[in-house]
Amino acid sequence: MIFKNAKGQKAGFYNQQTHVFHRSVKKSKHLHRKMDAWGIDAGIVTELVRVGCRHIIILDTEENKAYTVSMNKFINTAVSRDFGHGEQLFLMLRYWE
Repeated sequence: MIFKNAKGQKAGFYNQQTHVFHRSVKKSKHLHRKMDAWGIDAGIVTELVRVGCRHIIILDTEENKAYTVSMNKFINTAVSRDFGHGEQLFLMLRYWE
């Protein structure tokens, strides 16, 4: 299942068999520097919870590094912000495995 952001751009893929949301990003472009955090559109997170997502994996294609977190940890720890691209939930790098 492909997810798109509010602008209609591909934001990631949800595997219904493994219950994992996969997102590929470039750290230099997508990491929120001031918060040192990855962000996901709030609407996408709401839908992921609805479909039973258990984990999120963000792949930084520049460093070929995967960041993994459980959905429960993401929901309970992420902070909501809107920096002009719509509401997003941000989770600081220190919480990702």
